[in-house]
Amino acid sequence: MITYDLFTKLYGEAKTYDSLELYISERGWQDWMDDFDIETVTAILKKIYEYSIESLQDIRTKLNYSRIGLSRAYYIPLRTLENWDNKQNMPEYVEVLIKYTFFIKEMTKDESITE
Repeated sequence: MITYDLFTKLYGEAKTYDSLELYISERGWQDWMDDFDIETVTAILKKIYEYSIESLQDIRTKLNYSRIGLSRAYYIPLRTLENWDNKQNMPEYVEVLIKYTFFIKEMTKDESITE
């Protein structure tokens, strides 16, 4: 799977695009892609792009995580998550780190990451 450093690089690039197709097509072939087949590369880039445009609350809801479950899994106070869901002051590094763990969970189908 891809590293956190690579995820943050691709995530940052994805945030600058308005179109998934354009984001994927402009990546070109990169060294990290040698470890995956083309379908997996496409799935990785698609998922990173989706995460770059969706809020943490949207992703959490889509993945069926309750606010309480996320609070327990990440040791984040429930009130803090409520504030973040209301668009209040979530540090970007926290958002990216949590999205990375969701990304790894989805790509590896590892249920233990957020339980």
